[in-house]
Amino acid sequence: MNVREACSLILNEAHGDDGIVVQIRMGNAPARDRIRPLVRAFQIACESYRDETTIDRHLASSAFLISDSMYANVASWQKSDRKWPVEFIENDIPMLNQAIQCFFLGTWTPLRDVNPGSNDKRA
Repeated sequence: MNVREACSLILNEAHGDDGIVVQIRMGNAPARDRIRPLVRAFQIACESYRDETTIDRHLASSAFLISDSMYANVASWQKSDRKWPVEFIENDIPMLNQAIQCFFLGTWTPLRDVNPGSNDKRA
């Protein structure tokens, strides 16, 4: 994935009709095969903007939207007894949030799975 593809993926996941923001808003946990490329996209964007003093406003707002909507919508759905995969709550959200934070800081920190095993437990 090149930087243009990475930025396009971030924008699409934030604003697309089938992006993860919409999926989470509708109460659906995105599959890991959508989270992993998005984390990689933030790594590529982070490395691309490393020496810059500013970042693209639309890209930054997309990053914020992804992070903010994850927490707000998951919390809202949990209040209505919506069960989320444990792996999504304990691993994917923190990992994606860390990737977004690294993007904003301009310094990539290696990410690791909190719970690398795959199970179907629900939180």
